[in-house]
Amino acid sequence: MKAHRFWLLLLAAGLSACISDNPTGLTNNGPNGVGELRMYQLENLLVADPELQCEVIDFNEFAGGTLNPAPINVLGDVATVEITGWVDSVSDCGTGDVVVFDTSVPSTVDNDLVLAGNSGGLTLLNVLTHQSCETDGIPGNDPNGSAGDLVDNTFIPNDADVMDTMRFTFPSDDWTILSFAALDQENDGEGIALFTDGNPSNTTNGAVNFADSVEVVIVDVNSAFNTTLDFQFNGSGAIDDLEICKVIERGGEGCTPGYWKQSQHFGSWSVNPYTFTFAEAFADACVFDAALQNPESGNLCDLTLLEALNLNGGGANALGRHAAAAWLNTQSVDFYYLQAEVETMVAAALEAGVYTLTKDALAEANEAGCPLARDEGDWTP
Repeated sequence: MKAHRFWLLLLAAGLSACISDNPTGLTNNGPNGVGELRMYQLENLLVADPELQCEVIDFNEFAGGTLNPAPINVLGDVATVEITGWVDSVSDCGTGDVVVFDTSVPSTVDNDLVLAGNSGGLTLLNVLTHQSCETDGIPGNDPNGSAGDLVDNTFIPNDADVMDTMRFTFPSDDWTILSFAALDQENDGEGIALFTDGNPSNTTNGAVNFADSVEVVIVDVNSAFNTTLDFQFNGSGAIDDLEICKVIERGGEGCTPGYWKQSQHFGSWSVNPYTFTFAEAFADACVFDAALQNPESGNLCDLTLLEALNLNGGGANALGRHAAAAWLNTQSVDFYYLQAEVETMVAAALEAGVYTLTKDALAEANEAGCPLARDEGDWTP
């Protein structure tokens, strides 16, 4: 199959000629970085390696306040995460803990992470940080006589202003990290340094003040690794949106929207065609506006998946019908894209308001050749 247009960054060495028009400051472009980055990726980048599959780790599958989240599912494998290097000798609030922090909480003790997670029109939701020892301040009987009262005080999810390392351990394979988002990095000499298999890679920009905002770090040095990713914190802060890839054989099958919308083929559906919604399939995408063009009206995310397949016209309509078919293909055939890739591509397209590139990529994959029977019958649970 031909290389597809796709919104994820590839290795700088392999695409240096293709991205020579990279806007100045794209790597460190402040609060609006994620949106501007995705717009650039949608407009300019190709998947040069048809075997490369990618996924964004965003930690939204975990509840806010979760300590040491595990397992973290990435491209069909499981990664673990831990903190090393920091031993708390005062409150013993969880030596070596990482914590999922919900930046959508409107009022919290860590307002800088809330501001960063919602800066520049972003809604990052859950991010990953290293656990501080701050408590709710309610006095009580402390059997250990320490500052942190484990009986009455409650330890509050917050980023620690200490030096330590957050380590992700992956099953041994050919992995690549393309980029990550760093929250609340201040220009006071602190920052986050990335190491791949123990080798120095990229560091956040300490010369620019990203307090209460987000820096998108594009990894262009030592981006390949086999087992470990280390984020070395030199103070407070958090990370999110780790773009992780590995080499996997891509599939060459796909069924068109025309196949999926016919009732005699509903037996091929993995979900109920009469009730399953576009918003259920594309939850991350449906936080962005998806207004339909004439002759249809309304919002793409108000439709069922079947209604999306029946859309006519271009723009969001065309993206909707091919996105619906692609999502169904990930469930039933040996499709070119993973389910997570399809969902991420559609979210990026809706966020950027650029539909055609993603629609064309999904259409090409959907037209690869359908192996399913031509008469599967109606839906049965």
